Amino acid sequence: MKTIAIHQPNYLPWPGYFYKISRVDEFVILDHVDILTGGAGAITNRTRLKGPDGAVLLTVPVLKNHKKINEVDIDYSRNWHQKHLNSFLSLYRKSPFFDLYYPGIQTILLNPPSRLSELNCRFIQLICEWLDLPTPRILSSTLDHGDLHKSELLVQLGKSRQAGSYLSGNGARKYNDKTLFRNAGIELEYSAFQVKPYPQLFGFFVPGLSVVDALFNLGPDAKNLMNE
Repeated sequence: MKTIAIHQPNYLPWPGYFYKISRVDEFVILDHVDILTGGAGAITNRTRLKGPDGAVLLTVPVLKNHKKINEVDIDYSRNWHQKHLNSFLSLYRKSPFFDLYYPGIQTILLNPPSRLSELNCRFIQLICEWLDLPTPRILSSTLDHGDLHKSELLVQLGKSRQAGSYLSGNGARKYNDKTLFRNAGIELEYSAFQVKPYPQLFGFFVPGLSVVDALFNLGPDAKNLMNE
């Protein structure tokens, strides 16, 4: 039975994103839906790093010329990519594995693409390589998704991939339509992933950061965070 997961292409996502990738046979990147910007829940163009006083938010500025994630252009009127590189340098250059991972991040940010989705997918691919996660990834924009939303869309994408099981984030329990999944013959499963505390710079542990925080601090052992 094929298991899939579906998620928007977020900017340098947290470890739970890659946990889902590690637990499925295929991972669908939901790039054709409307982008959410502004507010606490807007993470498609945001990530969190660790600073001396806690979490530090990094934002990729985007133009408001399109709604769909795969059409949204990055705003290059601001030198955001150099600011992000400076943040990595100032916050992580003393981390044990900085020299192992920073060059890859630098390569992408020194030659960033015009669109947000492509930038995020480049980082997702790179991090999957670092974590040795070979799970196939498919863009939803290349699949038959119709003009559907919410559970109807997820079920349709699952059917298009001949999935027998769908791994959902735990927070989606409140809006997933169990009946739709059941009628489509797709088993609905939930991830209860939580980041296990690991050594970080600046002492106290802060959860919910980008997976690059774990990579800088743990190196290849960051893959162990994907284990239940």
